[in-house]
Amino acid sequence: MELRLFIDGSVARYFRLKPLAPTQSIIGEDADGSIEVLLEITHPMEIVPIIKYWLPMIRVLEPRQIDEQIRQDLRRYLEIQ
Repeated sequence: MELRLFIDGSVARYFRLKPLAPTQSIIGEDADGSIEVLLEITHPMEIVPIIKYWLPMIRVLEPRQIDEQIRQDLRRYLEIQ
């Protein structure tokens, strides 16, 4: 499955030096240093914990179902008091 991510410019240098996965490729770069990357994964759990670690500096652009899974997890977490 292909995964497209937005990575904020404040942390993009880390992902240039150490990619999230061997299949990572940078497919876009903005003037502020933020990058868009494309990854190939076999299962969402390969990457979801890493994305959560780097929130809010990483955002899932595609596929929508992984973005929604992360959002649901965060909502559940915030409801726990």
